[in-house]
Amino acid sequence: MIAKESHPAGSPAQQVVTDYLVAELISLGLEVNVQQAAGVQNVVARLKGADPDGAVLFLTHYDSRNGPGAADNSAGAAALMEIMRAFSAGPVPRNDVIALFDDGEELPDAFTGSKAFVRAHPWMESVRVVVGMDTAARGFISVVDTGGPGNGWLVKALARSYNGGIWAGFSGGGGYDTEPFKKARVRVLELEDNYPQSEQHTPLDVIDRVRPGTLQQLGEQGLAVGRELAGSDLRVTRAPDRTFMFFMK
Repeated sequence: MIAKESHPAGSPAQQVVTDYLVAELISLGLEVNVQQAAGVQNVVARLKGADPDGAVLFLTHYDSRNGPGAADNSAGAAALMEIMRAFSAGPVPRNDVIALFDDGEELPDAFTGSKAFVRAHPWMESVRVVVGMDTAARGFISVVDTGGPGNGWLVKALARSYNGGIWAGFSGGGGYDTEPFKKARVRVLELEDNYPQSEQHTPLDVIDRVRPGTLQQLGEQGLAVGRELAGSDLRVTRAPDRTFMFFMK
């Protein structure tokens, strides 16, 4: 439904995807709204926690560029939908969990949707940590950002939630949709496929090019770290710097 055709921000095809996401999230019993700003539409959903210190926000963009965008980033949107399905079906977490399907990441003004959320959405004030998920193609999911200076709290949560997939941090250094949150001094974690996808931003970025195992890894690891963070004390998210490493068995 998300990647059946090209769906750039502002297009009729993108409106079809927006409506689909809204309907699916409402069916899960979540509080859902559509934020319209700067020519984009962010789809936002929240699961309220039992005794929240704040909110864990999952971030994934759902617009495409020059093609269906199956790997970049309909796969991330599909993974986040399943993560919210799992959260809604399981025990109520301690903290609020927010899903932000942001629009306009692929516009020339990069990260239009996430900038709009940070600037104007009323739920922003409760956000304490952000997990970004962008692209699942045919590689393995990498940790490409662990929150910058003072990231020890987040790295320890990451280590506790590690579920055995192959991770690496060597593919980092680019610009990510979490950047507006980072500039707002919110702790961020970015998960992304490190595969050098030649089909990115072309008509060849179709569903058949997405390796199911890569998509599964993104969803499983995203859910695991989300559950860890949703059950954590979010009042202090800064600690002495740490480095995350994985070891092959």
